[in-house]
Amino acid sequence: MKIAVLVYWPITLLEKDDPSLHAIYKIISGQRYWFFKHMPDSVEVDVIGIPAFFEKVRLRKFTLHNLWQTISLLPKMGQYDAVVSHHCSNGTFLSLARKVFRLKKPPHIIVDVELPAIAKPSQRLRARIAKYIFSSVDAIIYHVKVQREYYLSVLGLPQAKIHFLPFGMDHEYFSPSVGEPTGDYILSQGDGSRDYETLLDAARSVNAKIKIISACGLQICLQNYGPPPENIEVYGFMPISQLKVMIAEAKFVVLSLQSVPYSIGHGSLLMAMAMAKAVVVSNVPAMVGYVIDGDTALLCQHGNAADMAEKINYLLANPAEAQRIGKNAREALLANFTEETMAKDIYQVLTEVTGGVEEDGS
Repeated sequence: MKIAVLVYWPITLLEKDDPSLHAIYKIISGQRYWFFKHMPDSVEVDVIGIPAFFEKVRLRKFTLHNLWQTISLLPKMGQYDAVVSHHCSNGTFLSLARKVFRLKKPPHIIVDVELPAIAKPSQRLRARIAKYIFSSVDAIIYHVKVQREYYLSVLGLPQAKIHFLPFGMDHEYFSPSVGEPTGDYILSQGDGSRDYETLLDAARSVNAKIKIISACGLQICLQNYGPPPENIEVYGFMPISQLKVMIAEAKFVVLSLQSVPYSIGHGSLLMAMAMAKAVVVSNVPAMVGYVIDGDTALLCQHGNAADMAEKINYLLANPAEAQRIGKNAREALLANFTEETMAKDIYQVLTEVTGGVEEDGS
């Protein structure tokens, strides 16, 4: 099976590994890309990322990079048994082209992250356009259960085309450290759909240092919020190798999230769980099915700074409890949310939509 994969980020080709880059951003010579390494050896993958040109001239906001990906792929479509668009934006122009020109082969699969945000049910015109465009897809894979109703009622897709598959994390790369955490801080990280205002408010009632790693989300928040509390330390973009050390040394992790009906925070959550860290996380739709309150994480009320501070202070006062929750979180991840499990589930969808090309040898 040969598949083309469209991704929403730049790809670096390397002769040898660069540990500062996350696996999603690099292809190492002689090695298979990201979670596809867990699929059968017969699966070949061509990855089409965002060219550096679009990053430098800031054209990504005009979605021209998505159009470029489709134009570069269309002449080569016959080479592939399937096309996977990782993010709805990457699949928009391709889905439209398949709809307009009535293209059936190869099948098109979208791993959707935030289509419900781009074409909300209340935005009737956008929703109708999305319904028209994405009616050509052969399958949509999604990571948050609440998205199911959107695909059925707004997009009008048949149930057989939609597949809930939990997100997965590399549990070997993100593995627990031996011994007690050596840092004197709590860690928070990420940009997409973060509710940093609530975290900053909560920090005023916490007697501990909170380090926040955010390339842009926190900076945007601070423009309106004003000076952060004195116990907040702000860090910008950080290489993945350094981020892993920061997680390992933290007492535990806090994720303050917005309440939106699509996938947010799963990468940050599962990194922490894989490293056996307790997480205080907002009780939002994205967390349903991923954590159990009091067992694999502590849930706090969305937008409630007092409740968040209470949960943070509880773990600060009870380090053994933080250790117990972190241990449970690691076990839950190994059972349900590994990168390997995600790869096997996606491979199953691939074989279904391609008619089992692996089985018949074509």
